[in-house]
Amino acid sequence: MKIENGKPKIENRPRAFLVMDVLCGITLATILLMVLTAAVVKQNKAQRQLAQHRTASRTAEAALLALQSGQPLPQNAGIKLEKLPTPAPAGRTWIRLTLTEQNASAQLVGLVNVTATSGGIH
Repeated sequence: MKIENGKPKIENRPRAFLVMDVLCGITLATILLMVLTAAVVKQNKAQRQLAQHRTASRTAEAALLALQSGQPLPQNAGIKLEKLPTPAPAGRTWIRLTLTEQNASAQLVGLVNVTATSGGIH
């Protein structure tokens, strides 16, 4: 503000945004939106993979529990049994149960009755 002839004089300057300011703001908002979208997509993918691994682990646990209980092994083509050479109590054996389903796998080791595994150990 200038003082001229004892009275304040208001300068007449344009006070509007420039087009470049608006374009910069839109560009920054677009970049932020792209980064946030990529993060959400990545999180959703990780969540789906975690759910698949969780399902595989629960199915493997159910199969191992069935073997330990003397029940038949669930009919799942993705289940593989491997007898481990580790010493075990009489009438029992250590096995490694590997399950693969829906691009996820789970592996458990457990002690089961020898009769429960007679047909399915590789």
